[in-house]
Amino acid sequence: NPTATYSASGTKSITFVVTDGTCPDTIVQNINISETPASSFSSTAPQCAGVGVDFTNTGSSDTLLSYSWDFGQDAIPVTSYSENPMGVVYSSGGTKMVTLTISKQSCVNTIMQNISVNELPLADAGPDTTICANASVQIGSSTVAGNIYTWNAPDNTLTNSSLSNPSANPIAAITEYVVTVIDSNSCVNMDSVTVTMMIS
Repeated sequence: NPTATYSASGTKSITFVVTDGTCPDTIVQNINISETPASSFSSTAPQCAGVGVDFTNTGSSDTLLSYSWDFGQDAIPVTSYSENPMGVVYSSGGTKMVTLTISKQSCVNTIMQNISVNELPLADAGPDTTICANASVQIGSSTVAGNIYTWNAPDNTLTNSSLSNPSANPIAAITEYVVTVIDSNSCVNMDSVTVTMMIS
């Protein structure tokens, strides 16, 4: 009962000879060796957390093949059986281990490959606060080098809408300030703060 390994697919002719020393008997039988699928893929990573990543199978492609993906930590969805899954979203940044298994009956090949997902920049507009009438308050947080800050606020109520921590001088009873932060990877994050002014 020998075992044989074949380096190439195709039809193989097997000859089996049995002899008791003087009277041999021979049988020839063909077997078919299926090709082991090649497993590889590419992706649109790196992307920012929250932005969809598209995956493309670059290995074997055939309607008779099965595809099984595991996208790793914090992926939505976590798995897929599509040949070329699209729009996989990661809720956090970092290195993600992606596994693709391609199979045809009992012939299976798996590849594991890391992709990078960029963290979102810190966006901190500060805590909601209450101030006295005609007073000012500093909002936002410390500047992170390389980040771009843009505030959405009523006209002339911020000392500088491009700072990470401007002073707010609201004129309404309740004012919402929204900060948008863009980092060097073009990743975008937002946060808001509400300033309530006490009017006697």
